[in-house]
Amino acid sequence: ILVRLGLTEELNALGKLFAAFDKDGSGKLSMPELQEGLHKVFGLDDALIQAQEVMETMDVDNDKSIDYTEFITATANHTALLSEENLSRVFHFLDVNEDGNVSFNELVAKLDAAGLSKRSRKTWDQIMETYDTDRDAQLSQQEFISLMKKFVKLCDSSSEHLESH
Repeated sequence: ILVRLGLTEELNALGKLFAAFDKDGSGKLSMPELQEGLHKVFGLDDALIQAQEVMETMDVDNDKSIDYTEFITATANHTALLSEENLSRVFHFLDVNEDGNVSFNELVAKLDAAGLSKRSRKTWDQIMETYDTDRDAQLSQQEFISLMKKFVKLCDSSSEHLESH
């Protein structure tokens, strides 16, 4: 999705950073890899690095590692992602049948194709229940934009919390 939004340069830089952190090439960052990477990037003493907090914030699926998608999500330029134009583009990308709404099936199909739908059906049901304000079992463009803005604000507040420690 970042490529479709024209953020390829940022995505490439973040991909290189992830690869540099991923010493064993597993596609996931372990706590020691994260700690070493943070030390190299920020030049901080290991004792000063709050790697555990960073891990907890980025590790969305709670598998004790950070995969590429979690890393990109946590480190991407959220201000650029939040523009109405970009959110509208993402919405239209997800709206496969072009009916002006994104159904659960459309959402999961696109996320499956991108390797992003690791969340359980319960999680998706909670998302739909919270953001499907008209209860039609799909997200309108406005409902989708509301969801994305709240999600990105959560990511940003988590990042600010980390920076203050």
